[in-house]
Amino acid sequence: MIPEEFLKAVASKQGVSEAELGVLSLVVQRHPIPDIAKKLGISQDLVRKRLSDMYKKFDTPGRGPVKRGNLEQQLRDLYEAQQQQQPRPAPAIPQSQISPERRRDWGEAPDVSIFYGRTAELNNLEKWIVQEGCRVAAILGMGGMGKTSLSVKLAKEIEANFDWVIWRSLRQAPSVKEILASILQFLSPNMTAYLPEDVGESISQLIDLLKARRCLLVLDSAEAILQPGELAGRYAEEHQDYEELIERVAKEPHQSCLVITSLEQIETIALLEGKTLPVRALHLPYLQDRDAWEIFRAKGLLDEESWPELTKLYGGNPLVLKIVATTIKELFGGGVVEFLKHKSFVFGNIIGLLDLQFHRLSDFEREILYWLAIEWEPVSYLILQNNLANSLSETGLIEALESLRRRALIERSTETEEITRFGLQPVVMEYITGQLISQVGKEIVNIWKTQNLDSAILLRSHGLVKFSPSDADAQSRQKDRITTLILERLRKAFRSPQKVRERLQKILALLEGQPEHDIGYTKRNFEDLVAGLQANLHGLGMG
Repeated sequence: MIPEEFLKAVASKQGVSEAELGVLSLVVQRHPIPDIAKKLGISQDLVRKRLSDMYKKFDTPGRGPVKRGNLEQQLRDLYEAQQQQQPRPAPAIPQSQISPERRRDWGEAPDVSIFYGRTAELNNLEKWIVQEGCRVAAILGMGGMGKTSLSVKLAKEIEANFDWVIWRSLRQAPSVKEILASILQFLSPNMTAYLPEDVGESISQLIDLLKARRCLLVLDSAEAILQPGELAGRYAEEHQDYEELIERVAKEPHQSCLVITSLEQIETIALLEGKTLPVRALHLPYLQDRDAWEIFRAKGLLDEESWPELTKLYGGNPLVLKIVATTIKELFGGGVVEFLKHKSFVFGNIIGLLDLQFHRLSDFEREILYWLAIEWEPVSYLILQNNLANSLSETGLIEALESLRRRALIERSTETEEITRFGLQPVVMEYITGQLISQVGKEIVNIWKTQNLDSAILLRSHGLVKFSPSDADAQSRQKDRITTLILERLRKAFRSPQKVRERLQKILALLEGQPEHDIGYTKRNFEDLVAGLQANLHGLGMG
């Protein structure tokens, strides 16, 4: 507590009037402005004016609630200096607000003592942040690519360049007010009583601190604040204020950096990022073979000559590789060759990982993924456009493809300067095919139960077998792949091969005479299934 006599002496020295001193006495006792006005019998506006005049006389830095806290700290610093008989000038930034000590708050950051690869990515991020003064850096990639671990590893490696490091998870989707309060309470612990209610003021307070000291902020799992069921990167309605936070940190000058990790590119960052701009985005590539093989060695896998095939199959996704390596070790004694003999490569936690992203997709994005699974091989934009002509405009197709790229769910390859093809990575291909088979199977069962075609959604919108006379072999393989899996599912649902045949034929009878624009691909799909049934009698146990 600052004695009243000392306060009067300092006030007199700074030219503070008696009226202003009355306000100052109550300020240092931490009374809010309405209480000060009531005690002194003046308006709140007059209290603010007298405070503003005193800020000028004390040369107090900051703005809003920060300024009031800074004034209090200036007075405490002066009093302590007198007590120690070591007079000193008031600091430009109060000690409680801007601690000279290096401080770290790692929150829920995971342990990264075991870390594979990513040397090139770490070097790029360090260059952007430390050397080039990048204000916002996004680390992007599909689930399991190691975004969280990379953000922690990065922060550990470059923390010596920052006064403060704070790591926060957005996995539970906290409001922007909550996350700002958490950050500000760490950066300025003596100001917790004056955290503003207005989000804009809180952001201003944060930026003042980012200017005063070098701070590294990490916000992990930002997809939690984005809207599922829509195109990638759009904020959920209740989290719109994050846009102001990210945009202002990106645009306003300061000496700090905000690192964000996300399954999908955030729209704000997509608009502001560029190779030479203060906002950058790193789309995580798959692990290089030698780094993936370190995971296999650590798990004790055998058959090193088959490791490249295993890595290619799972696209170098670190988490997926760890899941698969554990399964191979536990079920196949580490034998990669034996594991590769099996046809199903998407199981257990891998399905769960892909489910998280699949359920975030818009309907248009799912339509595209289903077509890519049906096509099997990478296809051109024109083929996709033709497939989707009845359901998606050209603008809608471009937006949906861009959204899928932002989610890292499709791959793009360029054969020539004129032709770009889009396809799926093997593990995503198998997962989407599984979703397609499951949905089509449910639709057929529902059509049989209800004896009407209302359940035909994918059956109506997607042709399960594409005809390509130029590549009969590929067509045959693709036809076998789709129809065999669906027929196998129906055999399980209808209990006997004979019932599968009987019910498919009866559904075909329902389709007779139906206008093509009403049923889309439905009739042709059932015809293909009946034809596939005849070709697979032995395989389905109908011989």
